[in-house]
Amino acid sequence: MKYFKVGLILLIFILPNLSNAKRKLPSPCYLLEVSSIGFPVAEKEKDAWKINELIIFNEKLYLGHGCAVVNTGPTDVIYYDLKKKKFITEFTIDDEAIYLYQIIDNKLMIPGIDATEDWDFGNFYLLTDTGWIKHRTIPNGIHVNYLASFNEKLFASTGTFGKIGKDVEHYFGGIFCSADTGKTWTLSYATPSDDQSVYRVNALLVYKENLYSFPFAYSGLKKEEIPEKYHVGLSEKPYSEGYYLIFNEDIFGQSDILVYDGKRWRCEDIIPKDKLCYISKPFVFRNKLVMPVLSGEYIDYLSLKHKLPHQAEKALFIFDGKHTKKTKFKYDKIIDVLVKEDFLYFLIEQNNIHYIAKTQNLKKWEYFLIPPAIENPKSIEFNDNTFYIGTEKGNIFESISSKPIKKIKEAKTIVPKN
Repeated sequence: MKYFKVGLILLIFILPNLSNAKRKLPSPCYLLEVSSIGFPVAEKEKDAWKINELIIFNEKLYLGHGCAVVNTGPTDVIYYDLKKKKFITEFTIDDEAIYLYQIIDNKLMIPGIDATEDWDFGNFYLLTDTGWIKHRTIPNGIHVNYLASFNEKLFASTGTFGKIGKDVEHYFGGIFCSADTGKTWTLSYATPSDDQSVYRVNALLVYKENLYSFPFAYSGLKKEEIPEKYHVGLSEKPYSEGYYLIFNEDIFGQSDILVYDGKRWRCEDIIPKDKLCYISKPFVFRNKLVMPVLSGEYIDYLSLKHKLPHQAEKALFIFDGKHTKKTKFKYDKIIDVLVKEDFLYFLIEQNNIHYIAKTQNLKKWEYFLIPPAIENPKSIEFNDNTFYIGTEKGNIFESISSKPIKKIKEAKTIVPKN
């Protein structure tokens, strides 16, 4: 396998309205100078280039890449050796992409987002002292979204299916539980299901001695079933057979999330927002549950990777175990989240500019502007005073310096070093 350190001729382009000298940057703001560390997926098909995830484990920068919509698997487990400064292919998983790595009980794991094999079982992968081990054990696990350790058991959130008789299938979000590190599983919770919708369970988070989970659902609708005023927010083309995948709103009525106390699951209403569709990338920081929330009518699930439709509302909510409040943090899109020691980092897009926003308390923020020549950053990591940035086109960058910036025009001429 050859790895290419990118020698691209990067054309300087101007994002929409970038030439507006009156645009006000957040403060304090610093301009990052970055350098490419390589293009490790260059030999793969273009749809597999996107760097979905970056995580450092044992002084190795692991990257997740691929697309489970187009199906670009099997997928290589690749890391960048921070000491030797080179990329290594360590393993290949039988899934269409790697969207997430998780460190659970000091072990690195991969939830198998979309198995390349049949749907009888879903996969997860565990890195041991002797290498990666594949566990193809999660019953009917079409999509294994998240893993969590709770009460000395391993839990997995999924999009799965069941059968009634020979011909009737129903698709629901299943939460599975294993008492033997994933060798066998029992179904701990199943969402409702109906003949018009697909239900899934997204993240699993342990918070204040409870396990929190975040379900969502979508339906296949044809264009004529969607009010015309929402057509502008649809994907360029339907997902399949003329159908668009549209988020369902308030799938549990006024309740937003599922909470497990070790004995039973219950629905809880902790987000004061109607027409809630999706809670993306929730996390725990400073003993608070932080939730980026999307709400609105007829939101196209697949269009979100390109744009936020006009009817969609986004907000960041903080839950302390009893009360929830909406933050004043401004963003158009939260692309990635990183909790590192005592700091929180967001990769955000705001007014067509990408920043890494840093905070210790969710009140005061520092902003690091990513040069506009870095197209579509998708993932971030931080180590030893260095930011690592993964992009949609497969290149990975590291920051080499930063300086205060007050006007966007100061960033227009910055191109990455090779």
